[in-house]
Amino acid sequence: MLNSNFVHLHVHNEYSFLDGVGTAEEYIKKAFRLGFKYLALTNHGNIDGLIKFQKAGEKYRIKTILGVELYVVDGDHNKKGKGDTRYHCVILVRNQRGWDSLCRILSIANVEGFYYKPRIGIKALYKHFNSGLILLTGCGQSMIKTKQGFNLISALYAEYPDNVYIEIMPHDIPIQKEVTKYLNRFIKENPGIKVVATNDCHYVNEEDELYQEVLLAISRQKVWNDPERFRFNFNGIHLREADEMISAFKSQGLYARKLWLYGMRETLKIAKMCADFKIVQRDIELPEVPAFAGKDPNIVLREMVAISLTLRLKDGYIKNEIEFDTYRNRANEELDLITRKDFSNYFLLVTNFIALCQKEGIMVGPGRGSVGGSLVAFLIKITQVDPIKYGLLFSRFINEDRIDYPDIDIDFEDRERERAIEILRETYGHDNVAHLTTFLRMRARAVIRDVGRVFETNEGDIDLFAKSIWGNDKDKVLGEEATTPIGRRFKKNHPKVFKIAEALEMQIRGTGKHAAAVIVSAENLKTMNRGHLSTRRSKDIAINWEKDDAEFMGLMKLDILSINALTVLKETAKLIKQKHGKEVDFNTLPLDDPAVFRYLSKGDLTGIFQLTGKASTEVTKQMGVKDFEDIAVIISISRPGPSDSGTTAEYIKRRKNLPRGVDWERKHKLYEEITQETYGMIIYQEQIMQVIHKVAGLPYSTADKIRKVIGKKRDAREFKPYWEAFYKGCINNNTLSKGEAQEFWKMLQFHAGYGFNKSHAIGYSILAYWTAWCKFHYTPEYICTALTYGQEKDKPALIRDAYHEGMTVYPPKMGLSNAIEWYTNGLKLYVPFAEVKGIGEITAKNIVKQATTYGAQTSLFSREEIADLYSGNGGVEGHGLETTLLNLDVFNPDSIPKGLGRYFNFKIREER
Repeated sequence: MLNSNFVHLHVHNEYSFLDGVGTAEEYIKKAFRLGFKYLALTNHGNIDGLIKFQKAGEKYRIKTILGVELYVVDGDHNKKGKGDTRYHCVILVRNQRGWDSLCRILSIANVEGFYYKPRIGIKALYKHFNSGLILLTGCGQSMIKTKQGFNLISALYAEYPDNVYIEIMPHDIPIQKEVTKYLNRFIKENPGIKVVATNDCHYVNEEDELYQEVLLAISRQKVWNDPERFRFNFNGIHLREADEMISAFKSQGLYARKLWLYGMRETLKIAKMCADFKIVQRDIELPEVPAFAGKDPNIVLREMVAISLTLRLKDGYIKNEIEFDTYRNRANEELDLITRKDFSNYFLLVTNFIALCQKEGIMVGPGRGSVGGSLVAFLIKITQVDPIKYGLLFSRFINEDRIDYPDIDIDFEDRERERAIEILRETYGHDNVAHLTTFLRMRARAVIRDVGRVFETNEGDIDLFAKSIWGNDKDKVLGEEATTPIGRRFKKNHPKVFKIAEALEMQIRGTGKHAAAVIVSAENLKTMNRGHLSTRRSKDIAINWEKDDAEFMGLMKLDILSINALTVLKETAKLIKQKHGKEVDFNTLPLDDPAVFRYLSKGDLTGIFQLTGKASTEVTKQMGVKDFEDIAVIISISRPGPSDSGTTAEYIKRRKNLPRGVDWERKHKLYEEITQETYGMIIYQEQIMQVIHKVAGLPYSTADKIRKVIGKKRDAREFKPYWEAFYKGCINNNTLSKGEAQEFWKMLQFHAGYGFNKSHAIGYSILAYWTAWCKFHYTPEYICTALTYGQEKDKPALIRDAYHEGMTVYPPKMGLSNAIEWYTNGLKLYVPFAEVKGIGEITAKNIVKQATTYGAQTSLFSREEIADLYSGNGGVEGHGLETTLLNLDVFNPDSIPKGLGRYFNFKIREER
């Protein structure tokens, strides 16, 4: 039989997590090579991989059949507990009606029915099945083996006789023999039922069997030599050719030749029934913003911008009419493009969301990412970044060629992020907001450890190799790592482990909730047909797609992020008000205090946002800070890329030896104008775009494309069309000769790999400045707050800073120290009780409660009462709480006893 006359309708790839092996493209390429015309994908309990599968099919001209293998339970899927048995059936999509129904079925299975796996009950499956779906009875674990499952298939067959098929497989295993009894019985009772022959494909090639078996061991945390390890115990579940299927059925001998030949031919009929259905790319439909209901978003946005411009002129931010014209013209240019792209409602949604959060007292960051290049975003208070003031490009954010929605990332104080998401739910409906899914992949370090564990490989060898791997976020790096000394040695000593790990690298191991992205939909996500909802192993509701697929389905995401520094700033402002009676509004704080710049230049940067790390501290001390934009440069060049390339050292050298404006090696007048403020060096991505635009005369949209492409280390052939556009532009503009253009191109390629987003750098520099301003002007308050709400790893350094600033740190004191929060009184800093080893939060709160109730004097406490605070347990190194409190001398407000080291994870200086 020709492969073109047979279709695989039961196929699992990597989206059958830790069970299927192979990507969509690998399956499709194999099908194309073997001459198949159609191919299905039916992963366990999800449709997560179908869009990528469909796109791969289009690329290789293979018609794709879209489906799923459901987990079905006899009873109510809402009932969960031990002994619950899951059975299988395959569902294929015929048309849009079927797709709509399948999305609903999977939302039920993944939200209501999830118990280790997504489960759908018999009754729910019957309710939502329709003529747009085709049911195959499934593998050896078919639901036909249960009474209710058998009856369901009978009922569906009676109602939809052209949509229900008995599924037979050529696998010579006991479970297939067992299910055949039920299949034969059903055929006997329903003589008109159609039969289809399938192969339970779990990997692409026959030799991939080993990889699939290793995945099964990883998923169950078993070693290879464990006799109890779960395994399939049969082979042949690869993408078999038609003749291989015939041979397998003959060898198996369970079914009559006439039956399986008929079943194989029937696959083509089913494929033709389903092949016309495609998941169609959808336009994004945003919900209407309630605050602007019934109004034209384009008009509303323009009115908001106009009002803001007028206010900025009145309050003196915009200094005169000439400057006003500059701002108005830039705003109008942006608004025109925003209107053409139909993004106005998106801007309104974001600014309204931020306003609602701020109304509840949630602190929002000044801006991150390329949105800093938008004056409109600044004027409607999405960001605090003025792009005109800092020379930022709107085209880095939105340009004429952009068709997808721009990313507006929003930072919130870390403890209020969930509340911010809840505000979205309250505004647009709980069923209209969901998290985005992320797929957890077996990256290089993890896959080496996983495979090594299965084969009980020497732990030292595994650890050494895993730790030596860099670039772990790339797609695949193990091949490159085999060329390093450690990699070569590991591959030589453990060839099997290396080979398997390399084959499994970047396979999907499971799903998670995306760290930032949240979907906000105009449609009810429970009943919509753009995918399905899921809880999986998290209580949070998520859409099943990852970012690119969600965009394909017309789902808009907001990136809602959390930053600990915002919490520290908010609490510091509260403390400043409490201690000094001064209101601090960070959004109106001038960014030009010379004293703050001098303070930063000293290098005492613990607790300063983005500048605390060793690299940024060294760069700051070497370079010094003269103005606000120096902070942005430090953030940009304190990274491994600029440092390793020599950019950082060269910039510092020029900065220290050359005042701004002094000549250096000349390249071109236009280039010098663009890099004047960075000493003739390209530091920012925006500068790359400006060079391409001004030197080659190319539009910013093209310049942004070139920036993205040349910044990636790919085959030089990919660069050719962009090089030609750049070169021709230079010649047409009469700016560079071909030789000069080549030199410029090389330079741009070099800097594109390390250039930083200036809009992002400015946004984060504002946050860095705010933290530095607080630490310099209100040192006790800032250090106290940072110790309570900041990073645990920063505590020792913050305490050292406290001593350096003349403060005294006291161990916990009754009547002074809090349970959880640090306390400051002038230059006195008091450790909270919860910082003591062995004292948890509940006990700490009880101690403070007792002190508040009875007073802080030792005479009011008996030794028994002290011990009762902790029910006789806890303390340090076997000492009870009573001994710990007495050793800390908690009743003497002025003492700092000796021997405190064992009580804390940081050092408190003893009294002298």
